[in-house]
Amino acid sequence: MDRRYAIIFLIAIILVGLGKNLLYLLRIRRRLDFTFDYRDKFIGLCNSIFDGHSFQQDVYHQLTIDVKAMQKELGNDGIVAQYTDNLKGFSVQNYELLINFLPDLRMALNHLDNSILRGRYNQAISTCDDMFLRHIGSLNETEKDIKKHLFNPITCFADGIRFVISLPIFILKWLGIVSDEGTLKIQSSFFFKIINWLVAFIGFFSAIVTIVIGWDEFWSLIFSWL
Repeated sequence: MDRRYAIIFLIAIILVGLGKNLLYLLRIRRRLDFTFDYRDKFIGLCNSIFDGHSFQQDVYHQLTIDVKAMQKELGNDGIVAQYTDNLKGFSVQNYELLINFLPDLRMALNHLDNSILRGRYNQAISTCDDMFLRHIGSLNETEKDIKKHLFNPITCFADGIRFVISLPIFILKWLGIVSDEGTLKIQSSFFFKIINWLVAFIGFFSAIVTIVIGWDEFWSLIFSWL
């Protein structure tokens, strides 16, 4: 590999990794904005019901339209491991509280004088709010971690290699051959991580050797040591 090509290769992969991280940072920011906005509307609706004794129909409609997207955004943060509802007489695991509780708010105005139901509503609202806050905290930590390594050339190189290796998987995903879950499963597999690490190490090592001393000089040094 010529030194010029090695330098171009290094810079190109680093820029790919930097661009990938910048786009990911922008995506995290959008997810934070969506979560903050949904939480504000949700808490506003609850306050209007229980404090203002009024029902904001337009806000409720918007929350209902976005509830599936919000539940998906929350992921594991939006799931109650073990949920028991004594009034309805059921107990389930991995309960998606937000998407199931939101319709109940439509009838909440009729139950304000019932202390038992009001306590149930308050508990569910507090749990939902905890979910929002927990998820916002997770996204903030992810954002900090990305910013910490954003301009680290070695990290950007590794991320660039990871993106290049993942391109065939992304293409299959865009074509509808592989699902989102399948893509994540492949990328998180031990085999994929080993391949990514080997390619990143070999590529980086080869480029550095080419730029610094060249392969002829490198092998001469190796043979002289041996």
